[in-house]
Amino acid sequence: MMMFMTSRNTLIAAALILLSLPLLVCVFLWARAVHGQALVAQDRRNRHGTPYRHWRFRTAAPARSLEPAGLPGDRFASYALAPVTRLGILLYRTRIDELPALWNVMVGDIDLREFVAVFAETAAA
Repeated sequence: MMMFMTSRNTLIAAALILLSLPLLVCVFLWARAVHGQALVAQDRRNRHGTPYRHWRFRTAAPARSLEPAGLPGDRFASYALAPVTRLGILLYRTRIDELPALWNVMVGDIDLREFVAVFAETAAA
């Protein structure tokens, strides 16, 4: 039964990747042009506790160098944080930023149910 579930998850994820491939390529190129780096990897654990690398599209501009945002010589100056871009807001609201995680489903890092749970988490936030 477990082998059937894994095969089914792989086939469904592969089909979803193929169906969304034009969108994935367009978003990848757009994010690369806006942010310089299109994908971000986050270390997470699946429902069995096994660590894996979760892939998603970058929604914020890359972190700037650690130069104070205040006046020169101001030791209490705050450091500039990486701002979320308009593209990032669009990707986050439409949940497109999580589509690269289908790769994690296809290679067996996470279950399809966990992938759907990611969408439910971002929808509730």
